[in-house]
Amino acid sequence: MTRLALLCGLAALLAVPLARGLVVLEEGKSQLFVTTAAEATWDSNVFSNADEVADFYETARLGLDYERNAGLLTASAGVEWAYSHFERLHDESSALPSAHASLARKRGRLTGKFDLGWRKANESDNFANQRTRFSEVTGDLQLQYPVNHRFSVKTETTYEDRNYLDRTLYDRKVLSEALDVFHAYTSKLDLVAGYRIRWSEVSGSYNRVDHALLLGANGKILPRLDGSLRIGFQRRVVSEPGAGNLDGVTASIATWWAPRNWITVGIQVSKDFATTSTAQSTDGFNASLESKLATVGQLSLTAGAGYSRYAFYDVVTHTRSDDGLYFRFGAEYPLTKRLKFTASATWMHNSSTFAFADYGRRLLNLGLSARY
Repeated sequence: MTRLALLCGLAALLAVPLARGLVVLEEGKSQLFVTTAAEATWDSNVFSNADEVADFYETARLGLDYERNAGLLTASAGVEWAYSHFERLHDESSALPSAHASLARKRGRLTGKFDLGWRKANESDNFANQRTRFSEVTGDLQLQYPVNHRFSVKTETTYEDRNYLDRTLYDRKVLSEALDVFHAYTSKLDLVAGYRIRWSEVSGSYNRVDHALLLGANGKILPRLDGSLRIGFQRRVVSEPGAGNLDGVTASIATWWAPRNWITVGIQVSKDFATTSTAQSTDGFNASLESKLATVGQLSLTAGAGYSRYAFYDVVTHTRSDDGLYFRFGAEYPLTKRLKFTASATWMHNSSTFAFADYGRRLLNLGLSARY
């Protein structure tokens, strides 16, 4: 606890006005920020498996962010260094650097954004049921162009390259290309039709190619319900000779409902194929309901619940099924203009036909963060 007190004191010290340290350039067009955070977490199941090994760990973060907003383009970039110290499982203590960059064009006929990220991670893997260390590069390029006042075309290219330190796990590269056509049904609602192809290359295993056809809507779906809705059919083709294919429904739904000005409710549903670190295919369904309540005095409260179901396949043979359930409660309060306090509690349970993956997990987290 002494170590935690020092981390919290450091975050508070860096947030006081005398040490503000904010740099403003080009008459306000560019800004440079320093971010700090100190967190304390108790995890009842660090490895996400039936052994349910618990530990307490502290995390300190230090980052530098750059933002520029001038003309047609906005740009941002940042780096962060994080260190987590485990009280009992000392081998899990680790320093985790990360970096990101983004470029966006929000005005003009051709609009879009480009995001690039890199990170090192040490986190529990719900599918491998162990902690995994890996480095990861991600990229996302989105471009949208209006053909006329009724139709527009959007393309999105995403890339992921993940490499595991544990050589019993399988590195993967995933490249996805999507093409959507938007039709302005009303001034606030677009109808969408699209096609997506995704290539998954897995080291030491067979590769997969996913094809998906989707229909949906984007914008104001109901008077107080905004968001996007996509649903369609997908097929996973595996490169293993004579293996066959996996077929299924795919969906992506993200909506926000605001019954009052001080409360918002988010509903998210997804169903998609994926490839695990153990080189298995999954057909996963996820549904979550998250609500946020803004109270007097700037205190923000959140509550959420979710359900997931995953079917695991070795090539195309069904080998395992998991059902997951979670509840989460959180609070956020700005102590000053630059210092924020957060707290959260999460309960989750995973039921599986694989005994080692049948477990419960509870997480408690307290944090202080500052940006100046």
